[in-house]
Amino acid sequence: MGQLDDIFQVTISKDKMVAQLDTKEQIEREISSISDEEIRQFLRDHRILYGVMEESISQLSSNLSEITFPITVAKGKQVKHGKDGVLQYISDFTTDIVRDRNWNFRDVMRIPTVRKGEKIAELYDPSEGECGYTIDGTKIAARLEDQRL
Repeated sequence: MGQLDDIFQVTISKDKMVAQLDTKEQIEREISSISDEEIRQFLRDHRILYGVMEESISQLSSNLSEITFPITVAKGKQVKHGKDGVLQYISDFTTDIVRDRNWNFRDVMRIPTVRKGEKIAELYDPSEGECGYTIDGTKIAARLEDQRL
């Protein structure tokens, strides 16, 4: 394990959503035999627990000398916030009068009317968001659109 600490430097973004490996020194040919499990353990030791990219691990274990560094080894899951519910009016409730050629000055405003059973609005429920996760496994809670933290 100490061997990998001598070779690789782990860089984690400030928001803990991306982890990258870079080399501290030039990779030698005899070091090119690193197993998948050694790499996974190295990442766990650096608290990279979520979103580990298997294709990056297989690249590191199979052809280490051909990789262009830095290489992304883990990505977190972005949070998807929910949307607020909406009340959408179907009927026209404006009081404005159309002032065309046949307009009468006595028409001050239009009074909206509805009939019994007529649909005047539709209610759309709020949508649930999806929680996100950082690369260290911390859950990021989803919220509705206009809720403040």
